Amino acid sequence: MKNLKRAVPMRKYQERGQPQRRAKLGLLEKKKDYKERAINYHAKEDQLNKLREKAALRNPDEFYMKMGKTKMVDGKLQVAEDKRDSKQQIIDQTKNTSLVLLKKQMEEEVNINSRYREQENLIHNYI
Repeated sequence: MKNLKRAVPMRKYQERGQPQRRAKLGLLEKKKDYKERAINYHAKEDQLNKLREKAALRNPDEFYMKMGKTKMVDGKLQVAEDKRDSKQQIIDQTKNTSLVLLKKQMEEEVNINSRYREQENLIHNYI
């Protein structure tokens, strides 16, 4: 007899609907809706608590270089614009490229000198 009970499918659980006189208030919140809303609310609350704790433990003497370039505007941080004009930026870029070329030439000279020494050593070893 026990096996027969399991063979017949059970009726699906249904929560009650919204009564007619309360229909103007909208849909009745079911347990799954409440659960989803509660999880979302508590997740946001936990995140806010973490941020509050982080702010409370913040070191007021702490300084980062970017702090000097940023300003608070309407409650939001904005990075200050670069005050150099376009000519100065072009000059800086040409300086950078000239430094790279200089480094490359120095490395090539070192490679040439090392090859010359290797050939010299081969000649001395051969003699």
